[in-house]
Amino acid sequence: MDDARLAELKRLLVWGEDPSGALLYFIDHLADDADFLERGVPIRHGLLESVLPEMARSAFGAQVRLSDLRLSLMPRHRFVHGSVRLDGAPSLVLFFEDVLVGMLASILGAEGGGRCAIVLFSSAAPAALGEPSRN
Repeated sequence: MDDARLAELKRLLVWGEDPSGALLYFIDHLADDADFLERGVPIRHGLLESVLPEMARSAFGAQVRLSDLRLSLMPRHRFVHGSVRLDGAPSLVLFFEDVLVGMLASILGAEGGGRCAIVLFSSAAPAALGEPSRN
């Protein structure tokens, strides 16, 4: 069951036209699935810990304080997801290790009009990822 949902999430994140589609898909299909969440293994992730401050600065337009970073790995799928606070704002992290593509989504709060800022990041050029399979 998770295979198909994670494949769709990856497709939306890597090849989707609107990054909010991947965020909404995760929230609607995975974020409240207790069975899915329980299978995650708590981890520390050096790559994410090093890129998140820059991604947060991109989302907020200024240097922000990161706190309460909690990440889980789905080892079979090489998928990392978790939460972090950016200057106290609740934020979501999604990352596929096999394609080195991820997302940081943050609620900007009252000063941001309650909007959600989404930052996509990659450690690989999209062309190197190839085209999605049409099978």
